[in-house]
Amino acid sequence: MPGPYFYVLVDATKRRIHVRLLLSWGWHDTDKDRAVVSRTSELNATGLPIRAQIVDSGDHFGKIHAKGAITDDHVSLVGSLNWNEHAETENREVVLKLIVDDPAT
Repeated sequence: MPGPYFYVLVDATKRRIHVRLLLSWGWHDTDKDRAVVSRTSELNATGLPIRAQIVDSGDHFGKIHAKGAITDDHVSLVGSLNWNEHAETENREVVLKLIVDDPAT
């Protein structure tokens, strides 16, 4: 089942923020990723603007190491932090918060 970070994104959709998730393909995460895609499909069917997709292992990349979020027109996050409670407290990770007044289009 999706974790707490996922449900923060779900809360954002209730404010009509469109959420799109791109998940990397990995044999070790397959069940979890499928659960996220399944849950987003269920939520999208209720009218919430959320979608998720798993990268196909045959695409030109198979693993997405960088993680990121565009949170609004001015703030973006990018880094190596896996979005789970273990990584937040047990790993050495880096996340960069970018704030711009005039975002690129």
